[in-house]
Amino acid sequence: MKFFNQTKKSDFQKNLSQKELEKLIKNYIFRLLTKRDYAKQNLKFKIFQKFPNFPKEKIEQILENFEEKHYLDDLRFAENSARRFLENKKGEMKAREFLFSKGVSEFLINQILKKFFTKEANEKAIIEILQKKFGVESFEVFKTLNPLEKSKIQKFLYSRGFEKFEI
Repeated sequence: MKFFNQTKKSDFQKNLSQKELEKLIKNYIFRLLTKRDYAKQNLKFKIFQKFPNFPKEKIEQILENFEEKHYLDDLRFAENSARRFLENKKGEMKAREFLFSKGVSEFLINQILKKFFTKEANEKAIIEILQKKFGVESFEVFKTLNPLEKSKIQKFLYSRGFEKFEI
């Protein structure tokens, strides 16, 4: 049963002129970006899903315009994400996987992760996890644990995105 003024999205989009549809897309992007940062590739994917009939070249132009105005910035997105992962005591592997899944370039990922995930920052995060979650005060105490407890802690840290050589 169809109610008054109910139409499919695609029908609604077909009735709009190219200029009106472009304005609708820009408003949609603004609405998304006011909530949080996005990687360009991830945002492009969302737009393609919502507006499949709109020319892809035009969407690229719109996104480039947003980049020029610094509304959309992969560097800022990657830095904020890396900082959030570090604050939440998650390791470099988790951050790398997340950024890669959002379409951030490999070069940018390597650059950002090198900046945020230093040896000292990783050690500090691991020690805080050991203290808070397992009551282990230091790496020296960790080394004295029995193999079963050590293995349990190592698996947990690995699931948090820390590499085996860091643990």
